[in-house]
Order: sequence, then C-alpha cells, then structure tokens
Amino acid sequence: MITAYPISVRDDIFSAGVAEVVRIFSSVIFARLFQRKMRNAKEFARYWIGSRLLHRSGLESYMKRFYGAAVESIDIDLARKRMLWISEHASLKNQIARAFRRSHKGPKNRQMARPKEGFQFLYRAAVERLEQRGAEFDLAADMQTIRKVHDQLHLQLQDRVVASHRVISTIPIHMAEKLCGLDSGRKLETITLISLYFSFSGNRGFSQPIIYNFSHQGAWKRLTMYSDFYGRVDDREYFTVEVIGNQIGCSIERAESDFRDHVHANALFEGDLKLEGSDMLAEAYPIYSKGAAGHAAQAMQQLLAFGLESLGRQGGFNYQPTARASTVEAEAALQRPIP
Repeated sequence: MITAYPISVRDDIFSAGVAEVVRIFSSVIFARLFQRKMRNAKEFARYWIGSRLLHRSGLESYMKRFYGAAVESIDIDLARKRMLWISEHASLKNQIARAFRRSHKGPKNRQMARPKEGFQFLYRAAVERLEQRGAEFDLAADMQTIRKVHDQLHLQLQDRVVASHRVISTIPIHMAEKLCGLDSGRKLETITLISLYFSFSGNRGFSQPIIYNFSHQGAWKRLTMYSDFYGRVDDREYFTVEVIGNQIGCSIERAESDFRDHVHANALFEGDLKLEGSDMLAEAYPIYSKGAAGHAAQAMQQLLAFGLESLGRQGGFNYQPTARASTVEAEAALQRPIP
C-alpha cells in the first residue's frame, strides 16, 4: 500500500524492518560510490535512492507507466526536472536542515473540484469574456495546410482561409510540420491514453479518492473516484481509470481485462463492477526518450523559421506538471516579439 506519494520514508523504509533498512541504505551507499553516472531517468533515481528502494517501492514500475517507456531510455534532463524531489529528499544536508527547521503553519490547502456540469461549463465564462473582446473560437476545425503569403501565414480550413501575422501552435510537432509542408525526418513518440469509466457497488477496499499504481503489475497508472467529490448515482460509485495504451496494444478490451485481473488479485472492488464507457486519446503527451528533446528543438526552430511558433507540452515538447506552468509559459510566449 502506498501511503504517501511517491515514497513514504516511514512506511517504505523504516517500517520494513531492520534487515531491509540495512539493505536499502547499503544500496544507496553503493550507488553513491560506484554508480555515479547519471545518463537516464533510472540512473538518476538509482544514484539518489539506490536500486533496492527504487524496485521495492514500485517507483521504477510507476515511472515506466508515467513515461511510457523503459526508464533506461528516458532523457536525463527530463529526469532532473521531473524528479527533483528525489535529490532534494535524499540529500543528507537537506534532511538535517529539515530536522532543525522550525515548523511553519501556512494556510490550509483548499481542495477544489471542477463543476459537475463538465469542461464546457467550466470554460464557458472564459470563452464569453474573450468573445466580448473580439476573439473567435472555431473548435474541431478541419485544418488542411498553412502557407506563407508575403508577411502572413494562411491557414486553410475546409470552408475558408484564416490569415494572420502570427500563428501559435500547441498541437504535436509532427502535425504542425505536416500542415506547413515541412519534414524534420523523425516523428516524436507519444503516449496513447485510454480512459475507462466504471460504476461500482460493493466494497472497493480503500478510502482514498485517488490511487496511483506503484505495483509491478497492471498497465493502469491512476484511478480517480469522482463519486467521492460529486456523490453517488443510484447508490453506485463511479470512477475513471487511466491506462497506458502503448502497453496493452491500444486495446480497450485488453485495458479493461488487465484492470479487472489486477484489482481482483489485490482484493479491490469486490462487488458489481461495470464498465460504462471508454475513450482513447492518441498522442496524449510526448515520450521523453533520449535524444527526443534535441530533435524537438531542431523541429521547432525549423517551424519558427517558417513563421510558426510552437509551444506547450505537445507543441513545445516541454514537460508541464500543472495548468499554472502552462499558463506561465503561454504568457511569456505572448510577450515575446513576433519573429
């Protein structure tokens, strides 16, 4: 059972028993002395917490699900950015500082949930405000080509042409290249994300609203109990399971079967578990394999030379853990002069 995300020092280390604690710390010492090279995500994590805890905690298995690839193939720069907490918490200097730091009671964290009506309701206020200021929205538009015409870019839609001095793209880089008639020679790998929508009646076996899969089995990475936030329907709980499609052949049937087998083996969701629906999202986010960031930078430079600015998690191949991080990047990009 994972009691703290992503690792609990108390439960994953000190509650393991004296013999296991010795093995864990011996593994850390060995890594610090003899495994100092950090060329990928696995070597980065191994250096800081040792191979024993990396495997025992399930962190290595979760990293494989999160990144969508073997952790040995994940770029070291992303590892440093995404897993900074490992080095911060594994540093003896930082641990000593925490031990002697005065406890500071800050403001209580406020839990917020999206409106039950969904994303359209959530974003409607922003859409209306922007429309009042002259913005236009064309969702699910059939984009065909982008051509350079004098000092403008012309975006060809199915029924009309949209012209602008400035075009900003957040779609996957290879899609932007195709629209512009460019080819950087390599398509960046991406994750296909499957969402399974279940309803349930019975004993689910846990009380937390969100569960991450740190075990060594199962292709699913996270489940969210939405009924904990919005209430039950017809006395049934409902939740979503996120599954890495790349690991099960991008098959919804296999994703469901894999999840059912895994929760059954762990005595979870004992009762009536019903699949109500599903979605499959191709190119949900990039796979940050070694060398991919460099290729993305070259492709974005080629797009910029054409006149197209590309940014964001997909368009900029930039890891963004929160909506706030995305907002900050977008604001910074809009303040830059037009190329």
